[in-house]
Amino acid sequence: MAVVAIAGCPYGHPIDIQTSPPPSPIDTQAEKSALATVLDSPSVSTYFQPGTLINDGIGIFALTGASDPSLPRRWGRSYPKTVQSGTATTSLADQMALQFLIDTNGIMTANATYSVSRAARFVAEFPWQHGLVTKSYTETDLRTAQFQKVNGVWKLVSLSPMSLTVPSPRVAITLVTLAWGGNSVTIHPGDLVRSTDAPAVTPSQAATVTVQVSSSATVAGTPTPFLFLSRPPGRDRLRLTDNGNGTYTGNFNFAATPGPAQLALEVDSATTFTDLTNNSYDAQVWGLSYLVQGGGAQ
Repeated sequence: MAVVAIAGCPYGHPIDIQTSPPPSPIDTQAEKSALATVLDSPSVSTYFQPGTLINDGIGIFALTGASDPSLPRRWGRSYPKTVQSGTATTSLADQMALQFLIDTNGIMTANATYSVSRAARFVAEFPWQHGLVTKSYTETDLRTAQFQKVNGVWKLVSLSPMSLTVPSPRVAITLVTLAWGGNSVTIHPGDLVRSTDAPAVTPSQAATVTVQVSSSATVAGTPTPFLFLSRPPGRDRLRLTDNGNGTYTGNFNFAATPGPAQLALEVDSATTFTDLTNNSYDAQVWGLSYLVQGGGAQ
């Protein structure tokens, strides 16, 4: 408590002012080290591994469902071996921008932004080609998350969709609505979805997804973008139905194995498939996290 005298007080009586001690400074290095242990645990690190969403060089996925003569029979992406193996030479904490905060209740949070850019290669097999078509490009993988320190231990509390995209994309996923078993959730780009609000489903539960797409690559007379869902466990591609109004819809089943999982949605410009020059790859992938009940919690 501090005692001060206010100038101009007619009697010169001191006035008691209750003060609080300043908050203790955050030892960011110590907190980063503690958070790194959580980030590198298998239950959390899987949410920051792009290879769990899409093909990582092991093979190329087949297309199932509705087809189009302009589409390849199979396609995928090739990445550096460190991505293929799902390992990294440094902690995830070193690949993130971290901001530590303490609120008025003394609760500490960490806002984390995962952003990694790397060389990649699109690989496709067209029925009318005698060999594989390849296109090189640069991909940026982005996901934000929030962690909270509970009883001295860092916990993952919310995640945004993981976005895999190219520089200056002309196609983008702008909204996703998932519906399953009488439940639904709608997610916009950058939304932080709390663990308690993420879809919790039963093994192989039926669901419907509706995806809204924006495109600056489409002009009158040119094809609209293509929208696909990669289905577990084999990650074969299901082409979603174009509703003609910038939205696409498809029915699928969630993963059969209990535990954390991710739903991969992919929008590709028409020129990605019709223009085979090296600089015509234009796509975005979204990874949405969900929990198959019966496994570990997020």
